[in-house]
Amino acid sequence: MSVFPDTNVWIAWLASGGWEARLSSRERRAVHLTSVALQELWAGAQTDEHAAVFRELAEVHRRAQRLHVPPAAAWILSGQVLAWLRGSAQVGGARLRRLRNDALLAATAHLHDADILTSDTEDFTLIQRVLPVRVRVA
Repeated sequence: MSVFPDTNVWIAWLASGGWEARLSSRERRAVHLTSVALQELWAGAQTDEHAAVFRELAEVHRRAQRLHVPPAAAWILSGQVLAWLRGSAQVGGARLRRLRNDALLAATAHLHDADILTSDTEDFTLIQRVLPVRVRVA
């Protein structure tokens, strides 16, 4: 089963000395990087060392064909999820904006039949009201 870690999981793994050291070889093969998480990691890069780590992370996953860019269907589906949350769950404003990347990650995982690994269960529990995505707690 493929796993798409949320950005908070990547940050924890990288802060603890590297994601590969935390996982068995079998688990590493299941881990996929999304451009959604990579974009958020880059947005938080504060040093040249961070940038080098993110470049290497992207390259390792690209070479292994485990780097995923959301397809058009994921963008559309995430927009539909956000519209539903705005209307039915009455989520709006800043909270809706904060959910954009999570909805896009969830839609991408859903289309790839992958699990999401996150420590931010609150946002994904909300998204699960409309999108049947599997979420694992990190």
